[in-house]
Amino acid sequence: MRYGTSAGLYLDVLALAGVNREKEASALMWARREEFDSLPGPMYSLDAYLRGDREKGIAVLRDAMLNSRYDPELQFYMARQAAKFDDIDLACSLLTRSVDAGYWGSIALQRDPWLAPLRGTPGFQNLLASVKLREAEARLAFLGAGGDLVLGLP
Repeated sequence: MRYGTSAGLYLDVLALAGVNREKEASALMWARREEFDSLPGPMYSLDAYLRGDREKGIAVLRDAMLNSRYDPELQFYMARQAAKFDDIDLACSLLTRSVDAGYWGSIALQRDPWLAPLRGTPGFQNLLASVKLREAEARLAFLGAGGDLVLGLP
């Protein structure tokens, strides 16, 4: 996706939706459509959420699951969207794909309010444990390679 020289299409819209300003987010998304030839498929799920169309949003996300070209970060945002639609199985599947593809952070998993519906599920707890293990391994590799010295950390 390109943003050009103007404001972005997705993240600021998502930020507005995240603070319960859905009408403003929807208006902003529609106003920007003229700047782009087309939106990436999963973007239409956010649009459906903003318009209150759960069925369309879920359909878009299920379609996107069939397409493996989406980067891990976008898969994470798709998982958030599925969780917001309360499709726990789809959200967990997307989140697992995102983590498996290399996009992970325990803080986001533990604190993102849109992921709240997933936190009580065994699948989510297993995924979180896996992410925490990866973080510990990355930390050890960083320190073992002298990364703290390069950055001048105490």
